[in-house]
Amino acid sequence: GSGITPAFQVIQAILRDPKDSTSLWLLFANQTESDILLREEIDAFAQQHPERFRRWYVVSQSVPDGWQYSAGRVTQDLLQEHLPQPGEDTL
Repeated sequence: GSGITPAFQVIQAILRDPKDSTSLWLLFANQTESDILLREEIDAFAQQHPERFRRWYVVSQSVPDGWQYSAGRVTQDLLQEHLPQPGEDTL
């Protein structure tokens, strides 16, 4: 499987809790755009919570014309560009 289900459940629980101010980043890599599970739900969370939830997609094959996210493999440069730098309190 893609492993998105556990991450999605955590994202959903945090964003639905009005007392939780946790900021979240999701970098989700797939082979093709059509392989992106829960995309509508993930995009909706990003639209509803733009200050708290950021997502970035990566596809490695069949990159569609006009694709606004990354293509290829997940690299250290890609992680540094789209995820926050670790802080002293980062686990």
